[in-house]
Amino acid sequence: MGKKAKEHRAKVQKRNQRVEQEKNILKKKWNEMFEKKMGELQESFSEMSGDTESNKLVEDLDNTLEDGTQVQASGFHNVTEND
Repeated sequence: MGKKAKEHRAKVQKRNQRVEQEKNILKKKWNEMFEKKMGELQESFSEMSGDTESNKLVEDLDNTLEDGTQVQASGFHNVTEND
């Protein structure tokens, strides 16, 4: 292998190491941000009350919207005269 080929090979190897290092740094930063956001979401969900599962909050609300749609614990349906 000639001198120029060795120099080129060393240059490419150094570039590849730098690219790999930058990729690892970005991956680590992304993982840290992901873990932080997941922690925040877990905290916000853990603070939520479980009352909605037993429909206590839904029962306390006015069950009719402005357009005449009635809100039920199981979902929505339009209120008609036949209901």
